[in-house]
Amino acid sequence: MSWFSGKVGNLVRDAQRGAHAAAERAAERAQAVGAAAGARNADELAGELEAQARRVNGPQGAVELLARWLERSDGGQCSFPLAGTGEGTHGLAEPLNFHQVILRSQALEILLD
Repeated sequence: MSWFSGKVGNLVRDAQRGAHAAAERAAERAQAVGAAAGARNADELAGELEAQARRVNGPQGAVELLARWLERSDGGQCSFPLAGTGEGTHGLAEPLNFHQVILRSQALEILLD
């Protein structure tokens, strides 16, 4: 009986982790939709990514965060303007995609520390 209850407990924990990860991905997708509407610039997104990296607890959390970032990076549908672009710079700077923003930020370095 103990073996069976252990297996059931493991299944429940795995399902809870999966549901939590799915909820976080859904929240990030909702944020990405807001970003597509011009809500954030590249520097603001970089700050958010760095904050996410600082909140990671343990190797499993790091793997899940990297998987979410990779998923967003592969999407490529959003663009984020550089801070300070506009009339003063004559619009010469092109917006960055998620992949470029994450490489430009210190999020990966923070995650590895």
